[in-house]
Amino acid sequence: MSSVEIWQGFGDISNVALDILKNGTNRDLEVFFGVAWAIWYNRNQAAFESKCQMPDQIWRFARNLLGDYKGALVALIMNLGDKNNAWTPPPPGVVKMNVDGATSEDGRNSSVGVVIRDSYGAVIAACGKFLQGQFSVTEVEALAMEYGILLARDMNLTQIIVESDAIPIVNSINKNFIEGSIGHLFQGILALLSSFSSWKVNHVKRDYNRATHEAAHLARRSEGSQVWIGVLLMAVQEIIQSECIK
Repeated sequence: MSSVEIWQGFGDISNVALDILKNGTNRDLEVFFGVAWAIWYNRNQAAFESKCQMPDQIWRFARNLLGDYKGALVALIMNLGDKNNAWTPPPPGVVKMNVDGATSEDGRNSSVGVVIRDSYGAVIAACGKFLQGQFSVTEVEALAMEYGILLARDMNLTQIIVESDAIPIVNSINKNFIEGSIGHLFQGILALLSSFSSWKVNHVKRDYNRATHEAAHLARRSEGSQVWIGVLLMAVQEIIQSECIK
């Protein structure tokens, strides 16, 4: 019997879900949908980006995905009552890009997260990039901004507002400071920004930057880079929705 015939024997997805609930637990159903999403995502990665994970990697990714989703729900519930944490949209015709970096002293590689939204709050693109090395806090925050600006440029966006919760990075860019150990990064960022018709770099409180924080940490946990255009991971989507509540 072929794999197609086996799947056809299960009927549609609703029948499978009902059968799992009848013979298993809610947790079993969560795992089923998490693994199904991970397989679908891996299929798209293989088809469109020539990247394919092994079965054990897909299982680990699905397990991390479920953990991230539950963590995002907890954060969502805790923040729904705090209206001061709401994300504010940019003016019409302008996009707002939030960036964040993640690093630690545990020896794991650093990562960055980016979320780009329009004046309606709709997500244009989001990404979590796993970096090839461990960097200092200042370095990874600068790399997050650089990567986000590169993504915006590649998407042919022309007017951007960049938000970061790293005050030293924001101040250095706004003061055209290109000295110090990472002056070359600031110089590169300023050169990239000059290609846009208009740009601003603003500081934002960490509580306003939770979606990019989650995207960065997701990349670290999965040890892989992802770019989402149109379809977002549940963990990131839940936080984005909560940030837009006023």
